[in-house]
Amino acid sequence: MEHALCPACGSADTSRLSAPQGRRSHRCGPCDRAFEPRICPYCGSVCIEGSVGVAGALYKQPAASVRCTRCRAELPVLHDPYGQG
Repeated sequence: MEHALCPACGSADTSRLSAPQGRRSHRCGPCDRAFEPRICPYCGSVCIEGSVGVAGALYKQPAASVRCTRCRAELPVLHDPYGQG
């Protein structure tokens, strides 16, 4: 099973929560926040690049779009990456 990428920073250092926090079922290690994985509408993957940054770094200018790491589909940026769950 693939690891869900954090919707904020793009980190793969995520884990599934044993008891979901509301609808949020995963936690990002670096961000230390719970989130619901973003799912690609084209291939169903949960490996979507982060909307704010990539694994440990923040963009100086926000990206215009993000990509699914499996099928490379371009998806709109989430302005509030943790507001989806």
